[in-house]
Amino acid sequence: MVDYDDLPTIVGQMKRAAIDCWMADQGFYPNWGNDMIYAKWGWMLNFYNRPAADGSGGGDGNGVKDSVAEEFDAIRGVIDSRVAKWQGLPDGAACATPRSAANSTTAVLGGPPQRRPSRAAVRSRRRTGPSRPSS
Repeated sequence: MVDYDDLPTIVGQMKRAAIDCWMADQGFYPNWGNDMIYAKWGWMLNFYNRPAADGSGGGDGNGVKDSVAEEFDAIRGVIDSRVAKWQGLPDGAACATPRSAANSTTAVLGGPPQRRPSRAAVRSRRRTGPSRPSS
């Protein structure tokens, strides 16, 4: 299962994939035998450097234009603008102390400690909505 910590890696892969698609529209494909460059039709000597696996860099070479780095940056900028709202979200670690305090208070009052719901229970609630008391 993918973890929130994997988001930067996934975003980098998205950037590289989007640039690959744009380059294919221009008639340039990863070179046969050297996938770190795009070559015309996949084999011709007109080439551009491909971005790294994290989506950074690339764009310079000896293709029809000297560089397509500006176009690469524009593609990366679009992706960054789409995923910006998902970066920097809280991870829930700040809830540990209040939960512990609530459990301690509950124990003093004689009730069962509050447990974090299982992932299956959370998914089930998302599909069916919150449970309602029966009348």
